[in-house]
Amino acid sequence: MASSMHFLFFSSLLISISLSTPQILNGHDAIVLPILKDSRTLQYVTHAYQGTPAIPKKLVIDLGGQYIWIDRGSGDVSSTYRPAQCRSIQCSTANANNCGTSFTSHKAEFEKINTCGLLVKNGITGMIMNVELGEDIITVQSTTSPAFRSMASIDNFLFSRAPPFLLQGLASGAKGVLGLGMSRISLPSQVAGVFSINRKFTICLPSSSKSKGVIFFDTSGPYIRSNDVMRKTKTLSLSTTLSEISKSLIYTPLIANPMKKGTASTQDHFNEYYIGVKSISIHGKPLLLQTLLLSINNDGTGGAKLSTIIPYTTLETSIYNTFTKGFMEVAASLFNMTRVASVAPFEVCFNSENIVNTRSGPIVPTIELVLQKQSGEVEDIWG
Repeated sequence: MASSMHFLFFSSLLISISLSTPQILNGHDAIVLPILKDSRTLQYVTHAYQGTPAIPKKLVIDLGGQYIWIDRGSGDVSSTYRPAQCRSIQCSTANANNCGTSFTSHKAEFEKINTCGLLVKNGITGMIMNVELGEDIITVQSTTSPAFRSMASIDNFLFSRAPPFLLQGLASGAKGVLGLGMSRISLPSQVAGVFSINRKFTICLPSSSKSKGVIFFDTSGPYIRSNDVMRKTKTLSLSTTLSEISKSLIYTPLIANPMKKGTASTQDHFNEYYIGVKSISIHGKPLLLQTLLLSINNDGTGGAKLSTIIPYTTLETSIYNTFTKGFMEVAASLFNMTRVASVAPFEVCFNSENIVNTRSGPIVPTIELVLQKQSGEVEDIWG
């Protein structure tokens, strides 16, 4: 059984994901979220505001996450929060079928109600538990203002509330996880429904904790209309819009995972984003791999998955062994690179004194991923 391959590149990464045909954006140029990279965990984090009064929440970004879940034990009391009652349309929308008993507070009076729950997974620790589904006001940034301070609110936003111990492994200060996956209550899906925009977003990941990234929802037109916004993202030229950059990007189609129902783990597979990696080359030499290991199996495992939770590229064991052997051979014979003792979490390490660094990066063997194009041809991503 092949495990998934997770690709996350070390330089700034721009991903544009389209889930439907474009519609009209009402009242906002785009909905945006700034991204920071946590230096200790290497997780990507952002901020959104929840409730009344609006309280800022630091959230870890999970590209394949099914929805937003937030710590319920932070002490914040929102007057607009409502649990989703069993057999309600909210429960149906979220595919939440299991019911339980919850206590909610409204105007200082506690009320016992029957609520529906969702299985929430912490992608860092793998911990899974059933938690309450609810709705509240979520407020995010909009680019209608040149000063990048305009806010857009989403009423009756569906999310789940989790106990504090589920925060284990998240970046310091994080109060939950922001899911960008393909479920009906992920952030892209709910933003698209509320603002009548295309269910499409672009995410530019920062390369280090010293730079900034951004997520744009609705990317059919110019992404940026203000130099002030560009300065704040620090990932773009002041004279170039993301829409212009997109013309020179490499495109590859997303691949749907066949698993739609089952356990929490297989449901995760269905909501995540996969791409078609056809082969891998080291410095122009294709690796001899079992090509079936690069595809998604009938049980939903395998394939090449994009992830913001796992900070480094991970490979199925036999692919990893072939890859490291090929890389070490080229590194020693062509680049005079000397292997040194392993440094966790990495097994194969080299002496940096023998590696020449340039403005565009170190001179080392080139790694090429051969990807599927829309036309069925192949396209390389190398670095």
